Amino acid sequence: MRLRFSLRLLFVVVALSAFALYGLFVRPTVLAERFVDAVQQRDFATADSLLAGNDFWAFKRPPNGEINRIYAEVMPRQWSDIWRFQRRIILRVVRREDKDGGHVEWTEDTDVVAGIRSLKIVYADSDGRYVW
Repeated sequence: MRLRFSLRLLFVVVALSAFALYGLFVRPTVLAERFVDAVQQRDFATADSLLAGNDFWAFKRPPNGEINRIYAEVMPRQWSDIWRFQRRIILRVVRREDKDGGHVEWTEDTDVVAGIRSLKIVYADSDGRYVW
């Protein structure tokens, strides 16, 4: 039996492979970098619109304390991120409260995961497992 070569089939395979690689590896990175850029430029409306169904409190009005700085960073890719087709982002909010002559500063870190379709805030439950 002789193996037949089809140029059309080769083009289809290459196109589908390129589309799959973009969707699985490049798209999460693009979403993560777009979110980080929006946070760094203090464009909180754009950053909030990238979060899928999650309203982040710092993009609205903080419950207490004044926000000094909001910082976001895309974490280096690890093997677990590659297998899950995601990029992790750390979102750090530095706040302060001046009240009755006292001065208190604190930071709050929030984990955000950029997937194929959108970004989601990740919370840890009481057992230490991450909940989407």
